[in-house]
Amino acid sequence: MNFFRSSATLLLSLFFSQFINAQTQSDSLRVYLYNSENSLGIFLDLVEESQVIPGYEFLGMVHGYMRGKLANVWILNKYERKGVSYELRFSDDNGADSQTILLTPIDENTYSYEVKGSNNVKRVDKRRYVKLPSNMLFKVTKKW
Repeated sequence: MNFFRSSATLLLSLFFSQFINAQTQSDSLRVYLYNSENSLGIFLDLVEESQVIPGYEFLGMVHGYMRGKLANVWILNKYERKGVSYELRFSDDNGADSQTILLTPIDENTYSYEVKGSNNVKRVDKRRYVKLPSNMLFKVTKKW
């Protein structure tokens, strides 16, 4: 009887330690994500404000930003954990537009990008503004 009780306790302890470890790792999102189809990068550090946007050093450090073949730089100004996903709120560099996206891990190296509400992020293509797709896949290219 004692053997079964101690075995059950050990198994439960191992389960909860793995669960807590997984939660801690996923709560500390520090990545550079890249979508090659649209030449778009997302720099994120949801642990601390450690990102300096090139050309926007006067803003100081931020939690994240998007840049690439875009009409503007998009700065992360709010984020919230939603289960396994992150709801990220970006504003463009002049403050005229904002965009909320849901970033969801698919596996260890891939994230799904899904626009919430209207799609405001645009890129310049042949001297025209073109909206980015509302759903994209991003690959993790760097973690720290």
